[in-house]
Amino acid sequence: MKVRIRHRRRQDVHLGDHGFTLVELLITIIAAGLFFAALVPVFLMATQQSSTDRARILATNTVQSAIERLRDLPYGDLLATDWADPAQAAAVLGQDLHWKGPASDLSVVVATHPEGAASGSEDYLIATVTAAWVGEGGAPHSTSMKTAIYRQGLGTETLVLVVYPAPSGFITDTPVTVSAQLNAADAAQTARIDFTVYANNGTQIEEWSVYNPDTGSAPAGAELAAHNAGDPIWYFDHPWQALTLDGQELADGRYSFVAKTVPIQPADPGDPVPPSEWASKEYVLDRDVPGRPVILACQAGMQEPSPGSIPQPFVYLNWELDPNVSDLARFEIGRTGTLNGSALPEKIVSLPNWALEYVDRDVVEGATYTYKVIGQDIQGQRGLWSEESAITLAGASADHTPEPPPSGSIAYAISGRSVTCSWAASLSAPAVDAYRLYRQGADGVRLLVQTVPVELGTTDPGALTSTDIWVEYGATYTYFVTAVSLDVDGLQWESASTSGVPVRVPEPPKVGMRVDVQVQPGAAVPRSARLMIHSLDTGDLIPANPWDYPTIDPGSSNVNKNTWVTGDILYPGAYEVIAIFYAQDNTVLSTSTSERIDVSSPDTPVHVPYSGPG
Repeated sequence: MKVRIRHRRRQDVHLGDHGFTLVELLITIIAAGLFFAALVPVFLMATQQSSTDRARILATNTVQSAIERLRDLPYGDLLATDWADPAQAAAVLGQDLHWKGPASDLSVVVATHPEGAASGSEDYLIATVTAAWVGEGGAPHSTSMKTAIYRQGLGTETLVLVVYPAPSGFITDTPVTVSAQLNAADAAQTARIDFTVYANNGTQIEEWSVYNPDTGSAPAGAELAAHNAGDPIWYFDHPWQALTLDGQELADGRYSFVAKTVPIQPADPGDPVPPSEWASKEYVLDRDVPGRPVILACQAGMQEPSPGSIPQPFVYLNWELDPNVSDLARFEIGRTGTLNGSALPEKIVSLPNWALEYVDRDVVEGATYTYKVIGQDIQGQRGLWSEESAITLAGASADHTPEPPPSGSIAYAISGRSVTCSWAASLSAPAVDAYRLYRQGADGVRLLVQTVPVELGTTDPGALTSTDIWVEYGATYTYFVTAVSLDVDGLQWESASTSGVPVRVPEPPKVGMRVDVQVQPGAAVPRSARLMIHSLDTGDLIPANPWDYPTIDPGSSNVNKNTWVTGDILYPGAYEVIAIFYAQDNTVLSTSTSERIDVSSPDTPVHVPYSGPG
């Protein structure tokens, strides 16, 4: 069969028939120029808004810093300082009240005024810190915060006020005992002690009196002070429950307890004797504060940095904490030490909330180290330090060769926010007591995920696994495994690590919330609210911009709803929404928390109730 191949003649292409004319090209260029020129204001507006947001964040942080400094000052300095004078204010605060912000200069103004101007009391004053700056285009901006600061002592100061149990200044459960204590000589001149509890915004929460039974001035049914024979101290005690005047449970936050001694009054009621002594203490009410960690192990060890290298010392720590703490954010490890009689620099290490183990390699032989562990919640409130655990690195008493790490590769499986690694026990290392899985992130820090004990004779490749929980979506981690064996003295010997295995955690599609804040009838109308999204999976706290409520009728029979749509900014998971409500004068009215919600789709509905003070 013959096959004939035809060759088609190439057709000539004439540019004049199929191209653009010069006029068409000019029209296209002009149209495109007009289109992009119309977008310029949009880009300028976005840039201006970004600059304003950065300036507002700096201003808020600066105001908060100034408030914290104010709260640490002696009460007399607060009253004596002319805060309108920038030089005096800067000298007392120990910092300049002028910063260079991301958009422009930022100036801070501090104002204080005794609350007695309105109430006749000199127990506390209100401090207002305002940061002002000029934004893009000369537009003025400002942000302010207000706080109440209480007098911390008066008179002869023989009056002592304590609240217990309240370790480290935290009230983690109520009732607690509020105790004012006087020596016998002063108590003999005291008819009663008056107590008052204030919220951080100056709102009076509760007041009561405890009477001296020896003065005969106590009314029927009154609380009486206690005094044991031979004890030089009188105790004016009262059990305090964290409730409002109408019986509602108080929100967590800062509260001040004030006690005043009222002397025995003269027979003439027209010439009363004022309180002679005054005492105040501030406590943080936080009923979900982390408890006290328990250190389970504090052991010395040696590791080969690389196969055949000289072993280097380390200290291994392991601890546990009450798993019921829902808002645990991180752990801190505190370390002190001595070497040859001289103190070593103190060291603080911050670890994520899932970490229950730590290997300290920044150590030297011959030194004695003391460790303690503390938990911190998402609000920044610390719990209790653990009991201290000390260890001296005496080095190895005999030569010991670390067992080799696994020779095979590390397999892994990803499920949501967790990565499960598995590896085979080394057949050539039957004396391995445990394996350790480490992970290294983009910051180069290598964290211990878990120590996996090995049962005698374990060689099944699928038998050794460890799960790294709460990894970040979109992040890349490198995992390593080492082998750990114990010598006759109980010293840990750790091998060099295996080759690292990189793992990238894929990102799922993001989701969002539609948050309804419901203001109940009869409640005081909040001026604004600040919402924070708390991830129950990772412990992260995501602040949201506050918004202003519209004016509503508090007596309305209809429930008022204010809706905030986050947009698709969240990864699927479990969350709760925390709302802080502010009054018209920018003081805190109350806080409220939504129920746990599993967010798995856009506009997942979330309801935050508000029934603050009326």
